[in-house]
Amino acid sequence: MTTMNSQTGAASPTDTVSLRLWRPSVVTWLLLGIALLVSAWPFMESLAWLWESWSGSEEYSHGVIMPLLTVFLIWTRREQLEETRLGGSWAGVVLVVVACLLYAAGRLAALHVIDNLGFWLLLCGIALAMTGLQAFRIIALPMVLLLLAIPLPTFFLNNISSTLQTWSSQLGVAVIRFFGISVLLLGNVIDLGQYKLEVAEACSGVRYLFPLVTIGMLMAYLYHGAWWKRVVIALSSLPLTLLMNSLRIGSIGVMVDRWGPSLAEGFVHEFQGWAMFMLTGALMLGLLGLLHRMGGATMSWREAFGIPPPAVRPPGTSVTAVPPPRPFVVSVVIICLVAVLGEFVHAPKPVHPARQAFVNFPDRIDGRDGRRQGMNAEFLDALQLDDYLLSDYVGADATVVGLYMAYYNDQQTGRSVHSPKSCLPGGGWVMTQFGQRRIDNVSIGGHPLYVNRAIIELGNDRQLVYYWFQQRGRSITSEFSVKWYLLQDGLLRHRTDGALVRVITPLPVGSDLAAGDARLASFIRAMGSSLPDYVPN
Repeated sequence: MTTMNSQTGAASPTDTVSLRLWRPSVVTWLLLGIALLVSAWPFMESLAWLWESWSGSEEYSHGVIMPLLTVFLIWTRREQLEETRLGGSWAGVVLVVVACLLYAAGRLAALHVIDNLGFWLLLCGIALAMTGLQAFRIIALPMVLLLLAIPLPTFFLNNISSTLQTWSSQLGVAVIRFFGISVLLLGNVIDLGQYKLEVAEACSGVRYLFPLVTIGMLMAYLYHGAWWKRVVIALSSLPLTLLMNSLRIGSIGVMVDRWGPSLAEGFVHEFQGWAMFMLTGALMLGLLGLLHRMGGATMSWREAFGIPPPAVRPPGTSVTAVPPPRPFVVSVVIICLVAVLGEFVHAPKPVHPARQAFVNFPDRIDGRDGRRQGMNAEFLDALQLDDYLLSDYVGADATVVGLYMAYYNDQQTGRSVHSPKSCLPGGGWVMTQFGQRRIDNVSIGGHPLYVNRAIIELGNDRQLVYYWFQQRGRSITSEFSVKWYLLQDGLLRHRTDGALVRVITPLPVGSDLAAGDARLASFIRAMGSSLPDYVPN
């Protein structure tokens, strides 16, 4: 505050400038601690799964530090927050309510990502209800960065990985050919003649993609230059990851051709991956330095990139302890009520329709004799299914149709049908074609049967696959639709049972693809009438 001379209107030389800072009171901090502790209780199972994803998956290993990084980035903006009056916002209460609904939806849809998004939204709601819209804008970007720690659904992640595998293989082969080496690409297998290299899922680059995207977002946040430069550096992680991973694959191919396959294994292989990751990060930093020199930037590099030093407060600065805003108090009450109700109010008992066990499923279908197989305990532990059938049906012409059905009485969080889009790439198979097809003269629940049709390859082996999700009278081809109907039927019908049905036939070299399609379609028509006895509508 500046006082003026009553006669001249000029500022007195003895005047001082005062600044008021706004800080949460002790009661506000206490309520915040209660809100965080209580809110974690209903999400405990999802948070435990999140921790397992961070500690057991290289793709999301960066997630361990993301909460601490978010807190640190908010702390770096503490001076701006202190200069902004904390008024709370009722929009935060709305976010808290929506987060609680997302939690319920995630449990019914058996999708951890919804639970985790619900918890993230709950944290945003608590922060917004406590600080108000003006102050929340200051911490919005660190809160968005926290989203990068949430794993994507498995089927979505595998789709990304499969695409990156294909692109990396093609670009890697281009690098090998640049050095004059004759090479053949079969799916994701690089054939060098004497040696063959498989661009496996682990080599797709997806395990480095999310950490590098996080680094790009962090660089963009810490850079204080033009907004378009921040956007460029944030997006640069995507093409740079693909490019560097392709160079890694190409260099491995060249070294294997020159010095043998030992250079594609063990320490050398792992070191190459680490080196490419570090080099990609360095290239992103170099790109940021280049962007900084463009457009006539007036700030020095130290001023433009990094954490600003603590501000020097003027004399006379006062501190006001802000009591808990009403929206914040209401949010804490809602969170406590939801946690308590979650312990005493239980969902309706799920409905389990009567069905026959797969042990009674016909062993002769479409003139083919079935040869049943069992699954190893490790696969059964991972799938957590209630009933399954795995059988090869062999015809008189020696052609084979493999049938796999997995049934679940309840599909809750962490326990649901596994899509072949997720499982087949994990076994090394590559989907070279994918689409949908209608099976004539077959109906499920009064509707025509549509199936996913895929051609998969592993080296020189090729197979034709049809699969669909048989879910409470519906034949579904989309993984997203499966989750939606789980939510809908869980709420309205108290049913989350369902199954995956997959039929598969080998396609030997020189075989007719149309004959394979006809073989699977005929088999499905023959088994379709008996299917509702084992997978109820």
